[in-house]
Order: sequence, then C-alpha cells, then structure tokens
Amino acid sequence: MSSIFAAIAAVWTFFWLVGSFIFNLFLTVGAGIFFVLLVYWLMKLIIDWIAEKIS
Repeated sequence: MSSIFAAIAAVWTFFWLVGSFIFNLFLTVGAGIFFVLLVYWLMKLIIDWIAEKIS
C-alpha cells in the first residue's frame, strides 16, 4: 500500500517540478517580450521627438 503512495508522490513531485519550470520559463519569456516592447516604445518616442525637433 505504501508503495502506491510513494509512486503517487514521485509522479506528483515530478509534475510539480516540470510545471514550475515551465511556469518560470513562460514568466521569463513574457517579461523579456514586455521589456523589448517597452524599449521599442521608448526608442520610438525619442526618435519621434528628435524628428519633431529637427523639422
């Protein structure tokens, strides 16, 4: 009986580790995309501002 619980615990732990890894990966990728978009937006603002000053 205890071996069944041990197997369930092992599978549960495995899925929990994989799940948290995937979650962290998504979080990291999402933050990266957000950061890139933020930088792109700031550069766009600065370039528009410079173009306005020149003209």
